[in-house]
Amino acid sequence: MMHSSETSTTERPAQNAPRPLVRHTRREGWGRALMLWEREDKRGYQFEDGEVRVFAKPYFELLQPAKHPDPVLRHQLREQAVTNGHLEPAKSARGGKAAGRPVPSLDDQVTVFETLFPDGFHGDDWTEQHRGRIEGRRLKRHRDPAIEQAKERLSEEALRGCLERGEPVEVYRRFVDVVGGTDLATRKQLDGFRGLNVDTNLAEAMIGFLHDVRQGDLATMARLRRALAKENFRKIPWTALTAPRALLYPNDHMCVRPSVVRAQAKLIAPRFKLSQVPSAGDYSQCLEMAMSVREHLTKAGFSPRDLLDVTDFMRVTLASGAKRTLVEAMVERRANEQADKEAAEKPSTVDAVREARPTRQ
Repeated sequence: MMHSSETSTTERPAQNAPRPLVRHTRREGWGRALMLWEREDKRGYQFEDGEVRVFAKPYFELLQPAKHPDPVLRHQLREQAVTNGHLEPAKSARGGKAAGRPVPSLDDQVTVFETLFPDGFHGDDWTEQHRGRIEGRRLKRHRDPAIEQAKERLSEEALRGCLERGEPVEVYRRFVDVVGGTDLATRKQLDGFRGLNVDTNLAEAMIGFLHDVRQGDLATMARLRRALAKENFRKIPWTALTAPRALLYPNDHMCVRPSVVRAQAKLIAPRFKLSQVPSAGDYSQCLEMAMSVREHLTKAGFSPRDLLDVTDFMRVTLASGAKRTLVEAMVERRANEQADKEAAEKPSTVDAVREARPTRQ
């Protein structure tokens, strides 16, 4: 009998001594496996295909030692089990509490990105999915046509023209139409802007925010939030607020998707906690993080076109569908780092011979 299972409180971990890798004699496709724990008459194994499988005693004989030892794979399997919560992290070298569960790195995200899009941001696959088609219908996820539309309809000149014609409400209509034609914000997130009683002051606040035109002591975001609050609109979505800026100035501004930003922050800025309410301070930290990711990607040989590429990179590589690939990349990296560390610490044959020779007096 065999089934997948997570460790229970009654399970005892495997011995500290290295256990041999095994193979299931009837399931070669599962790959090799490492025994994680043994309790009563059952054993749990982490397999190369990512699954943890539990076997009862009558079936132990189906698991035979693999032909070749592989310390790197053993480390990979253990790391994978720890990451997925099937095994406790190893205790620290100082003998203290167990180290925290390992998390993927930005390099692991780059590995996932390269797996999904081998030709990078300028390849046909990424362009087709995220930037726009040379021919055919525009999709909401296509950034290039949205950027062109924003430049035309949301330019400062075009919006001030609305004010000169005595149509301040048109400023918000254009904002909602442009953002609504993308997947950067949902219809529900834009609904709060549709029913506003827009006067000149409210329109001026939006224009100032979009084009960073400051008037008075208040920062442009604070000024817009205060103007919206007078219309009883206080729960402003991050996405709807920052999307038009990202389309107007894609090299300098980003669209803040809270779920994506929080997921990215866990990997590279764990102390940053994005607030529910948009603020200039939090936006600056989001922007700093995005620019850091852009710089890392560029050094890795994948140059994004703009910060829209960067935020889509975050979303794609941290999506639930990419989780397994991301964990596998992390496990392989950590195993290689451990192998390199052990190789560096192990004395060479020449050094060992020198140390064994008697010292002449």
